[in-house]
Amino acid sequence: MYRGDHATTSRAYFEYLTGAGYPRWLVRLVFALLERSFRPHRREFQGRVLDVGCGIGHFFRVYPDAIGVDHNFYCVRYCVERGYRCVQGDLYHLPFPAESFDGVLLCHVLEHLEAPEAALDEVRRVLKPGGVLSIRVPTATGFKVDRTHRTFFDYPRLVRVLMPRGFSIVAKRYYPIPWRALGELIVYNELRVLAVKKAEEFGKEST
Repeated sequence: MYRGDHATTSRAYFEYLTGAGYPRWLVRLVFALLERSFRPHRREFQGRVLDVGCGIGHFFRVYPDAIGVDHNFYCVRYCVERGYRCVQGDLYHLPFPAESFDGVLLCHVLEHLEAPEAALDEVRRVLKPGGVLSIRVPTATGFKVDRTHRTFFDYPRLVRVLMPRGFSIVAKRYYPIPWRALGELIVYNELRVLAVKKAEEFGKEST
């Protein structure tokens, strides 16, 4: 979903996401675990939600009314063929009006970006005041194993990029292992942060 990165816009990347070449039983198991990891988001969101970098749509299985956007044509076509609302688009120029969503999900997106701050500015634009932003990023171990990762985010860095943009952090946790140090022993542990876009007085203060 990242402009200019062939690895994430190619058919090969789509086939990687769908588990092409792996045993069918293993793909089903991985998909079940992925979809399970999205279930907590049902308690976070209500209303109109945008899944930025939706991939092949695991979030839609638990929040079917969501709208997805991804730069990868094959991922978008895959989602649309399954009846989900999904469009092809650039994260830095989301094809939606300002303040048009009650919630935004960024699941393993920020760490791939060369300009994550610009992406967060665009997310803030499409999010309503009081809207919820849910972020998932890998911890240090997971970050190091993927060559497409560009920017590492621990909790202090997320605070530094979110607060100046008018977000108030309301929750954080590590998942599935809830302790950071212990979670670093596995590649797939992640940091989850929930933030809320402040009301419009933020914009007045910054002018």
